[in-house]
Amino acid sequence: MVMERLTAEMMKGLCKETHEDAIVRCYTTYMQDLPTGNETGNFLALDLGGTNFRVLLITLEKKAFDMKSKIYAIPQSLMLGTGRQLFDHIAQCLALFVKDLKLENQCLPLGFTFSFPLTQQGLTKGLLVRWTKGFNCSGVVGEDVVGLLEEAIARRNDIKIDVCAILNDTTGTLMSCAWKNKNCRIGLIVGTGSNACYVEKTGNAECALEGRFHPEKPSMLINTEWGAFGERGTLDFVRTEFDRDIDDNSINPNKQIFEKMISGMYMGELARLVLEKLTNDGHLFGGKLPEELRKRGRFFTKYVSEIESDPKGKYANCREILAELGMMNVSDQDCENVRYVCSVVSRRAAHLASAGIATLLTKMAENNTTVGVDGSVYRFHPHFHDLMVEKISKLQPYKVCGRHEGSSDEKNVSTLARETATEMGRWLVGHQREPDIPDVWCSPVIHKLIENCHTDSEELTIETLKLFEEMIEKKDEHILHCLVLTYLNNRGYYDNSAADSAIVSWSDEEDEREREKKSSMDMTLGTGHSRTLAPSNIHRILNW
Repeated sequence: MVMERLTAEMMKGLCKETHEDAIVRCYTTYMQDLPTGNETGNFLALDLGGTNFRVLLITLEKKAFDMKSKIYAIPQSLMLGTGRQLFDHIAQCLALFVKDLKLENQCLPLGFTFSFPLTQQGLTKGLLVRWTKGFNCSGVVGEDVVGLLEEAIARRNDIKIDVCAILNDTTGTLMSCAWKNKNCRIGLIVGTGSNACYVEKTGNAECALEGRFHPEKPSMLINTEWGAFGERGTLDFVRTEFDRDIDDNSINPNKQIFEKMISGMYMGELARLVLEKLTNDGHLFGGKLPEELRKRGRFFTKYVSEIESDPKGKYANCREILAELGMMNVSDQDCENVRYVCSVVSRRAAHLASAGIATLLTKMAENNTTVGVDGSVYRFHPHFHDLMVEKISKLQPYKVCGRHEGSSDEKNVSTLARETATEMGRWLVGHQREPDIPDVWCSPVIHKLIENCHTDSEELTIETLKLFEEMIEKKDEHILHCLVLTYLNNRGYYDNSAADSAIVSWSDEEDEREREKKSSMDMTLGTGHSRTLAPSNIHRILNW
């Protein structure tokens, strides 16, 4: 039913006659060529789409790239202030980044990823349709955001930037994935917000402005803006009282209904509302709800991921979070119920996103399609990827590959990596029980290994096999370094020395703790852990 209704709404968005009245607008991006993987050069990228934004310098070489980046915060006062204030802040951060790299005298091309609904009128012109994700800056809706950025840069008069393209984050995800995998045809974001883009036949992009595209080219990237799906009641049959509460108390009531059921901005609050009702009804915590859990927005989305990261039958993260919220000495059953609520919220989000992807796959009718996926929920939730893959396979008959699992050889690497990680996990926690810790970190490390170890995405190289052999021999070094480096990368840092520095610092602290314990413990007996893989260090990484 969700797929049928989404398909109908998308057809309205693609059709020129019904586009203006459509809910799922399916905007033309004017991008008709996918990367070949042979692109070279230096490029700036600006990624704005949530409470933080990122500036990147990307150096492309044949089949390889180098990336430097920095993340900047956007205070809520700017999210709700004027457009000029917002873009002046972005230009200031952009200038700081360029000057830090001593590139202020170069004229650098910039790709502007602007992750809000846009009406594009060309590669370098896009009018904001409306704000989402908690933004409500005045003076921007209906304006060309590229022009606003260029004006802010010009007011500074201290850097030279050429804005070459504006695109949505879903389009950026698709393009970056296609650079690595020629079969990528869909880009999906599940983070602060949710959206998807896909490759459509040019003839079906009826709203493309004449003279702004090449009708002879077969394909056109379409930005669906599916977050708006459900705004006229089309999803009421699956909405709950908690969804309506979220919507009624949002800054954009009756808007972005689909997004509010999927994205990270609302997932934690959905779980909190369910927990509040269960407690008020006497099913949780003995019917006593602490004041902290009554506060809107107090149960963060990251809590959902952390609670679901607890091994089966273990509740360390859950207890720590509940204690932070004022609930001490909770029972195992209460912890299990809290985890179940989180898992239900997560599973529904993953299944709805899967229904959206299955809709696109069915419409495209192409076999062997790769879906490029990004976003904080997808990256950090321990089960979101697996939930999506399982559900998509049941909803449509086409082959779907994850972001880093495009070819059969890559699947072999993934299998080998998972077996390697499992073996190291058993070494870490013992052979008498299943290794719980790899369930928390295995997936992102595997993705990083696959990305780094392939000299060609379609060939399994001998270097890859050597790496896994070395990992088994030097388990402590490789587990911790991969963990630290992966989490640093996810936070915008791309410096191996930073990971090494963190490891050395934490290990020195661990040595100091061990010396303090020495008087009451025979250190010659050993504990089965290296100093770098002490449980306190692992806990630091997983809760960084």
